[in-house]
Amino acid sequence: MSEINIPDNETSSFNSVQSDILQNSLVEQEPEAERLRLLESVVLYANDVILITEAEPVDLPGPLVVYVNPAFTQMTGYEACEIIGQTPRMLQGENTNPQTLAYIRQQLSAWEPFTVELLNYRKDGSSFWVEISAHTVNNNAGFCTHWIAIQRDISERKRAEAERAAQEARDRAFVKEVLRSVTGKKLELCDSEEELPHRLPECITICLDTAADLAPLRTAVCRIA
Repeated sequence: MSEINIPDNETSSFNSVQSDILQNSLVEQEPEAERLRLLESVVLYANDVILITEAEPVDLPGPLVVYVNPAFTQMTGYEACEIIGQTPRMLQGENTNPQTLAYIRQQLSAWEPFTVELLNYRKDGSSFWVEISAHTVNNNAGFCTHWIAIQRDISERKRAEAERAAQEARDRAFVKEVLRSVTGKKLELCDSEEELPHRLPECITICLDTAADLAPLRTAVCRIA
């Protein structure tokens, strides 16, 4: 077979075209690589937990974890190597709401995103409240292959809500007791707790007539108004 000789000028032209194609390809890849680098930085340095699981099985043992960001260790005390290959159910405990868990399983089975508040447990056994917002990752055929869950610690908010509820209960009891003690009209003035915030003028009038101290009563009624 005879050797094919390519003129120098054609060889130079071919090399130039090849170089241009390679350069253009690299230029096209740069924005995508930069975008991925930025996304990775967001995940790594986020304060919220980002957890990725497989889509199945939904039933026991449950979807297995394939990735957690560093915030997971800060929130739960578990290292990444302790949770990867396990199910997020290892964070649940005796006081985790079974109705919420049933709702999560329902959404997982239906490939529907969800947001819930759940009581979880750290590695040291202490409990904490977390808000979980989960979304599907689908393949080109539209099938769910993974779940991405963003988890935020809401323990302080839940504690504040519990304290407000407890204070409101104490205030309602106090207002009812004042009315009962100065009028003896429990059924007339106190039978409906929902009416208490609207009875402040009446309470003040009664207490003025009996020379009672208005300050604690006014404070209590204003808090539950």
